[in-house]
Amino acid sequence: IGARTVESPVHRQLAAAMKMPMGFKNSRSGDLQSAVNAAVAASSPQKRLSTDARGRVQLEQAPGNPDVHIILRGSESGPNYGEAFVAESKERLAKAGFRGSQ
Repeated sequence: IGARTVESPVHRQLAAAMKMPMGFKNSRSGDLQSAVNAAVAASSPQKRLSTDARGRVQLEQAPGNPDVHIILRGSESGPNYGEAFVAESKERLAKAGFRGSQ
């Protein structure tokens, strides 16, 4: 999920329903918090609107995706994928209660 859509509830709900790894990029400024928030949300159960086989709108329960992760895409001021940034990402995810794949 791109840096411009990482805060989108619809994208987070979609990721929660997918049965495949999904990554969330940090924001264009380099801030990690929106990606952390997205990973936590997408790994948790979500309700979202979808359509059934007949095209009728329904409320669908997504189980949450345990295989979401953060993509350190850099920022407008340079790269952010060094050891310190990875450690900060890990710390923020843990502090936010992210468990991910076990």
